[in-house]
Amino acid sequence: MSGPDNRRWSARIDAELDDLRATIRHAVGRDDAETAVRIAAPLFVYWWSHGLLAAMSSLAEDAARLPSARTMSADAAARLCWARSMFRISAGRTAAAVPMLRAVLDAAAELGDIQLTAHALAGLGLASAHTDAGDASALLDRAVEQFRRVGDRQWGVAYGLSTRGQLALQAADPATATALHTEALAAAERIDNDHLRAQLRDLLGVDALAAGDVATARAHLAAAADLHIGLFDQEGSAYCLDGLAAVALAQGKPDVSARLLGAARHARDVVGVSIWPWLQAITDAGAAAVRAAAGAADFDRLTAEGARLRAVDALAYGLAVTGPESAARAAA
Repeated sequence: MSGPDNRRWSARIDAELDDLRATIRHAVGRDDAETAVRIAAPLFVYWWSHGLLAAMSSLAEDAARLPSARTMSADAAARLCWARSMFRISAGRTAAAVPMLRAVLDAAAELGDIQLTAHALAGLGLASAHTDAGDASALLDRAVEQFRRVGDRQWGVAYGLSTRGQLALQAADPATATALHTEALAAAERIDNDHLRAQLRDLLGVDALAAGDVATARAHLAAAADLHIGLFDQEGSAYCLDGLAAVALAQGKPDVSARLLGAARHARDVVGVSIWPWLQAITDAGAAAVRAAAGAADFDRLTAEGARLRAVDALAYGLAVTGPESAARAAA
């Protein structure tokens, strides 16, 4: 899932998903935490890219409560702890994730597992993004270094750089953010990974907006939207919708922005995830700007309208009303 064959493996997991999930549930039911972890933990990238983090979080908590969890191998125990911590971050519970990730980091050092060390460092960087940007940046730099060292085949490098770039954006440095996200996109291209490719196009769109380049932002987000529509990924679509909402606001269309924000909120609700910590402040600021432009009463009404749209339909709507053809019609 993290290499150049990710499409083939994703398709195979798609075909066997029901059996895999049934086997994990069966292992939990038989008090076999080790087997549940051995099957589920290596598929974290799949769970994330397919909107299954909330569903798998429940199974992970069930596994952690089993009597057999206390006698798991050190490797399986560390991987279960890491997965549970990442599920907490995805649900917005970052404070609860930090001590768990520190325990994983210690366990990874004892195991001599460089890749797990890299994932633990990246997780800590995520969890620290909104409280200590300097510490988060250092953690993410170390994570990227470890991913490069282990020969991660680019997935981890792209993942670490994407978050590191968001911290640069929070520090009002869109040029550095763009450079980091461009490097991360190149890593995603090397392994032909559409999930990462779409995410990084979204981020480059946000970088361009921060630099005041609405046309470039819209171009990146349009490329991302095409990918999200093909992937049918709710969480990724939500970030693209947030970006398109910002483009619409810059074009003087707060009503469109509010509908797109409502659709983004609904997409996240469908899969039970929160906004990742490093994007929370940016997303909150964007929503506040749209509310101010639309007016509080109209904002609530319009976001409710948007929440009735499917993510793919909302993306198509956002592309249609922010495109050059729409602008030409408005000028006429």
